[in-house]
Amino acid sequence: MTPLAGRVVVGGECLVDVITEASGETREVPGGGPFNTARAIARLEGHAAFLGCISRDRHGERLVGELAADGVDLSLVVRADRPTTIAHATLDRTGAATYRFDIEGTAAPALGRAEALAALDPPPAAIHVGTLGLVFEPSGSSLEGLVDAAPPETLVMLDPNARPSAIGDMDAWRARLRRIAMRADVIRASVDDLVALGDTTDALAGARALAAD
Repeated sequence: MTPLAGRVVVGGECLVDVITEASGETREVPGGGPFNTARAIARLEGHAAFLGCISRDRHGERLVGELAADGVDLSLVVRADRPTTIAHATLDRTGAATYRFDIEGTAAPALGRAEALAALDPPPAAIHVGTLGLVFEPSGSSLEGLVDAAPPETLVMLDPNARPSAIGDMDAWRARLRRIAMRADVIRASVDDLVALGDTTDALAGARALAAD
């Protein structure tokens, strides 16, 4: 496989998923959409640089270790003396998950604007943003500012990965995602994302509304 060309800055959250199976069994899994995206690009021999705030606690050390093991560039990682953000996922017998999040005072939201803008020096070939990193503050504003400041030749990718249970103000979230979508060259969206973004039960209508923006 041909390696991806140029540096790809992947901005967003690292967290730990605490997954409870229908049987009651519980396990901890490193996660976050941007965390997984950065690892996947690096495994494909691309130059992925993760941009986000990661705790110095035991979970954070594991997250940094997983990124490093896959060859992700850690030069944009910000370390924090805050606990790791936790996502609690409870699976039913069909495998469908319901979520709740421990967010307040945790590391993932703490990415500042100046730290995000540092990712533009030198300008990357591509920027990928999404998931809860665009919900939390100040990380959401910081990542939106990064996209706004990106040079025209930088490819911008958006992954909404909507988690309504973590979103306090759905209208503000939709407005932010639509602003970023206007700059994005690539949008990865599931049916659930399109329903959430379009404030509709019709995913196709949600896609058309997003494309119209």
